This record gives sequence, structure tokens and C-alpha cells, in this order.
Amino acid sequence: MSATVGRPEKPIPDAASRELRALAQRLRDLRDTAGLSYREMAASPDSGRYSAITFQRAASGERIRRKGADGKQIVAGEQIPSENVVAAFARICGGDVEKVLKLRQEAVRADAWRSVWHDYNRALREGRDAGDPPPRHISPSEVVRLRDLRTAMRYIYLQAGAPSSRELERADPTGHLRHTTLDRVLNHRAKPRLPSPELFEAFLTGCNVAERQAWKDAYQRLVDGDERLRARADARAARSTPNPDWHTWGLDAQERQERMEEVKRKIGHSVDQDWYDEELDQERDKEFNEQIAHIDSLTAEELDQLQREANAGPRQAQLLAYMAKRVRPADRAQPLRAVPKPRRSRP
Repeated sequence: MSATVGRPEKPIPDAASRELRALAQRLRDLRDTAGLSYREMAASPDSGRYSAITFQRAASGERIRRKGADGKQIVAGEQIPSENVVAAFARICGGDVEKVLKLRQEAVRADAWRSVWHDYNRALREGRDAGDPPPRHISPSEVVRLRDLRTAMRYIYLQAGAPSSRELERADPTGHLRHTTLDRVLNHRAKPRLPSPELFEAFLTGCNVAERQAWKDAYQRLVDGDERLRARADARAARSTPNPDWHTWGLDAQERQERMEEVKRKIGHSVDQDWYDEELDQERDKEFNEQIAHIDSLTAEELDQLQREANAGPRQAQLLAYMAKRVRPADRAQPLRAVPKPRRSRP
């Protein structure tokens, strides 16, 4: 069937950005040159099982809308087809996949910048906290403050098309990039935070930054030149050592302060108490979830053995309380289900 047979294709909307229009037009040109209908494309062995309507939407250039908090329709962003859809489209029609994917990346990048400017200007109009303005380009040599590092990371993030933090976490093979931590680091309405060097490197890799070594050197210069940042880096290093154990699981305010003083004596620096407690809370959450996942994977016999061998202590007591609450003799054969863990209140 020829591509000219059947219902004519709708024009690309005038509201589409220049980048999205270029992508949609390129996809339409490829299909016209191949002489295929969308149904024939969906039936191709290279379709990846995408439907005809999926390919049609990829070449539509249309915008998507959502309702805002006031119930009115607002532009949420442009409908950018996924990499897999665009690649399948180009392969079926005999086009250059790399060139088409480059057009898609330009459209994604433009949409990310348009979205951040839209949110910033709207917050200003409504009198809300707009946070830092959309970031400007900063070279590694210009990073002299922690705020500069966050600005650079936001710029890199937007240039990459603002991928979701969960996508970056799933793509990180090292396991150092946690989406919740990255969200806090990139939050331009909060006080700038120093990411760990492992998270920073994983972030650069996930955003496909070419000059990763230059940025890693800039990060190290920033830490070395600031006593507070150097203290935080040293505190992280101290906690990463196997002995002593710096966890604050189940400790009260006085015990946490005593543990803090131990770290201060070891690293020889003063560390902000609130920051340190927050860092420890994150590590505690990660450790607790890992232990709960391990408990949930045990058989009834292994659970009995664990209960018999568990040593006395705040963490073990909390885990034993979890097991006692979730594991009863009548349902030991059933898999355990996690329950929300108790949160430690701050003094």
C-alpha cells in the first residue's frame, strides 16, 4: 500500500517547536520515501511490535496537555517519541538511525529548557518561590562555590534532556546514584548540597558528559578549597571504614551527639550537625531496607535460625520486632511483606 493512500496526514501543529517540527518532518519524509503506510510499518519485522498509531504519533509533532492545580489546561511539554520508537521508525524506512536520533535529542533538550523556563516564569507571576533561575553554562574552571556546582549539574541535566532521576538510577551499574539523593542535589529551591564523588561521577556518566575528568577535577578543587566541604568529605570517608561503625540506629539525642564527637576527633574537622544527621538517616534507611529485603527472602527455617542467633542491640531488636509482627507460626509458609518502618524523631 502506498503512503499516499487513505486518510491524509494532519499538518504539523504551529505550536510545535522548531526542533520537534524538524523531527516530525524528517520522519514523514522517510515514510514517504519508503512508500509505506503506518499499518505496513507496524507489520514489519523491525517494528519492535509498536503499533501503527504509535508510529503515527511519533510523526505528528503534537503537543500534550494536562490540568494544572487550578483546573485549567496548561502545556506540560511536547510529545517526544521514545528513542526505541524513533530508531524503529528509521530502520523500517531505511533512514539513518543516528541522524534521526540526534534530531530527537535536540527536540528533547529544547523541550526540557522550555519546561524549566515555563515553570520559573509561572512561579514568579504567581508570587511563589521560584528558586534559582534556569542555569547558565558553566565550565569546570568556573566552579568555585557549591552553588556553582549545582548550577553546572542542572545545566548538564537539562542539556541531557532532563531524564528522570529514576531512569538515571536504573542505568547506573555502580549503584551509587540514588534517585532521591539526586533529586535533593538538583533541587534549586533548597540550600546547595554536596553530592558524593561516586554519585557525581555516576551522574556525569548517565548524562553522557564527554569531559568527565575535567568535571571530576573541578569537584575535587571545590572540596579541597572549602574547609566545610572538606570536613563533609572526610566524614563520609570515616563512615565508609568498616571499623568503627558510625551508624546512629536507635540512638537518642545525647548518644548521637557523642557519636558525632567521635567522628570530629577522627577527621579533625567540624561538621554541621544537621547535615551529618541527615546523611546518617539516608544511610540508615538504605541499610534498613536491605535488611528487610533479606528477611523477606528467608524461609521459615532460616527465619527461626536468624531469631536464635540475633545479638542484642538496637538494630537487631528492631528487626526482631519486625519479624515478630510479620511472621506468625500459622503463615510462615507465606512470603513476608514489608511494612513502613518507624521514623526517628529529631531532638
